[in-house]
Amino acid sequence: PWWYNATIGFEGCPYGRRLPGDVTLPNDTRFIDWVAVVYSYIPFVVPVLVFAELLCTRGTRQLSVLLFTGMTTLMNELLVKPFFATARPGAFGPAPGALTDSFGQPAGSCNTTCGMPSSHSTMA
Repeated sequence: PWWYNATIGFEGCPYGRRLPGDVTLPNDTRFIDWVAVVYSYIPFVVPVLVFAELLCTRGTRQLSVLLFTGMTTLMNELLVKPFFATARPGAFGPAPGALTDSFGQPAGSCNTTCGMPSSHSTMA
């Protein structure tokens, strides 16, 4: 993205702070932003819970859910995402007509990789 500098890394992001799992915590967060951040981590929490259930019950349902989410995400990251290579919101800077929040402030992502198609939505 236009804001990324190899010397300072992700600290130069004008949209907020990069969190683990390709999640951006916006600047000046409101309650709805926190709800969105928590909701963004659900696709990571569910496989962990299914794995814990697999350790307890050793069922084929749990194994098939883990294999399905794992293979789908792997195929998305290795095959589909490089093919489309669509930039994340805000990657080209705050240009006229660019993505804004409900208050008219420029919005975007603090991640440097291509974002679409989303692995979050693939896992969900």
